[in-house]
Amino acid sequence: MNPPADLSADPAAAPWPGRHGNFLLALGDATRRLSDADAILAITLERLGRQIGVDRAGYIESHPGNTGYSVRREWCDGAIPTFVGDHSGNSTSPHLLAAMKRGEPMVFPDLLADPSIGATANTMLASGARAMMCVPLLKNDELVGALGLANSAPFDWSPADLMLVREVLERTWETLERARAEAALRESEALLQAFLQHAPIAMSLTDEAGELLLANEELLKRLSQNDAAMRAQSTANEASLRAEVLATGSAVEREMTVAGAQSYRQYLAVRFPVHTAPGAPMRIGGCYIDLTRQKAVEAELARSREAL
Repeated sequence: MNPPADLSADPAAAPWPGRHGNFLLALGDATRRLSDADAILAITLERLGRQIGVDRAGYIESHPGNTGYSVRREWCDGAIPTFVGDHSGNSTSPHLLAAMKRGEPMVFPDLLADPSIGATANTMLASGARAMMCVPLLKNDELVGALGLANSAPFDWSPADLMLVREVLERTWETLERARAEAALRESEALLQAFLQHAPIAMSLTDEAGELLLANEELLKRLSQNDAAMRAQSTANEASLRAEVLATGSAVEREMTVAGAQSYRQYLAVRFPVHTAPGAPMRIGGCYIDLTRQKAVEAELARSREAL
């Protein structure tokens, strides 16, 4: 079905019709500091449904291959049942699904008054809806999401309603994409920290001057056990390894010994260049594998062989 009016004007450039006035500004203020996708959707859908004056508003995501769709999150005012969940492509009339894939909205003031929509009308009427609007969003010619609004009684959708839903959908999708990216980044950082803290070897990241940027618990424990003499030797060893990495741009491995007043430690030190982005300063990664016990066992075995 065609949209109820010509909405070719750019909603960002044109003044919003009367009752929708400053809605987008208020919605942006309410969701700007949120990072949780479900929290963003909860506020957006309730405010949109109440603003237009309908009983239900939901955010819809398409299944891979457009074989069906899921109503991911929804707001209802209690006058109409929920429609949250997965739905097969069979619940939507083929010609309407094709229109959605072309980015054309479905707008029905009264589902009983339009016999052409077939399966869609049956599905929506069974969910308690008498009027429906569903606005799709395409990205790279793919259907990525939609906003669906429904009312338990016939509803006179206005051009301003459709214009508002389109704009809210675009902004919501962009906000959700940012939230997903931020969540993925947080998960990646958490995994990195867990990996570092559970690694049984000492690990570090420094800048070119040797300033410690990142250290795991094992390294901090080792450093706390060093006396002044061992710390001085470790600093000199570190400077030598760092200089070699900076000069060659390659990884460096070296077995080293640091001796203190009452103990000593032997270890394999590995340093390697870390490039984060083109033109960014080099960072130097490092790991320290304690060989003290292994070297002691090897020395004892060598003494035993000599005694034979």
